[in-house]
Amino acid sequence: MAAEFKAAKPKFDYYQTESVVTVSVLVKGVPKDNLKVEFEETRLHLLISESESNGSYELDIQLFGAVEANSCRTIHKATKIELKLEKKVSLHWTSLEAKETPKTVASLPTSYSSKKNVNWDQFVQKEEVEGEGEEALNKLFQNIYKDADEATRRAMNKSFTESNGTVLSTNWSEIGKEKVDVKPPDGVEYKTWEN
Repeated sequence: MAAEFKAAKPKFDYYQTESVVTVSVLVKGVPKDNLKVEFEETRLHLLISESESNGSYELDIQLFGAVEANSCRTIHKATKIELKLEKKVSLHWTSLEAKETPKTVASLPTSYSSKKNVNWDQFVQKEEVEGEGEEALNKLFQNIYKDADEATRRAMNKSFTESNGTVLSTNWSEIGKEKVDVKPPDGVEYKTWEN
């Protein structure tokens, strides 16, 4: 009875942009004939068969989000193998691998500027934003402003102006009481200009 052979898991790393996740598999000198990659909507499978310079490696990952399997590609380099995964939805992935295998995305947090519970999942599904990046974000804020009542518009204007663009709130009962402080992002220090 022969022992079952199991390939080692290679070292790998990943980084992402808004629309692409790049996985770098750190294995040197892999002949193209010894490399097999399968892209599926929520799964990535890579198999490197044994060669003179390398052992066998296998990487099988349930992905954090869905990808366009037909648009994904492999870039074969002497020092590594890069896998370019085209995201179906332009959202930031908190990790490469899915923690669980749920069929739905976890619920977004409730509003921090409001005491009432807002179902952001329902809100995001209603909004169809065209474009990408900053253009899509600006379009989203324009739609919120356009469809808002007068108190919400006042809260958005006051919070954004008084905080120098670092806070945007829709809750007038909270924002109308006092001046809105500048709240720069983590790792950024706010400084005022002096003449």
